[in-house]
Amino acid sequence: MKNTNFERIEYTQGDTRTEKVVVHTKKHRSRWRLKLLSVVLAFLIWLIVANVTEHRASKDDSADSSCCGEITIEHI
Repeated sequence: MKNTNFERIEYTQGDTRTEKVVVHTKKHRSRWRLKLLSVVLAFLIWLIVANVTEHRASKDDSADSSCCGEITIEHI
């Protein structure tokens, strides 16, 4: 209801009086900005998460390959 305003308009023609209720709705001009902002924000969060997981995967692969190359087993 906070997006609508009601207004009573009285009409008089000769001896007859009539009332008419007019409903004014507020236009939602800023909603497209909010939708666009949330899409951009979601995309940026996705890029950050994808970069972090890719970085962790490459870090784990490099740690495994360097780790296995340095291990030597001595025979007694």
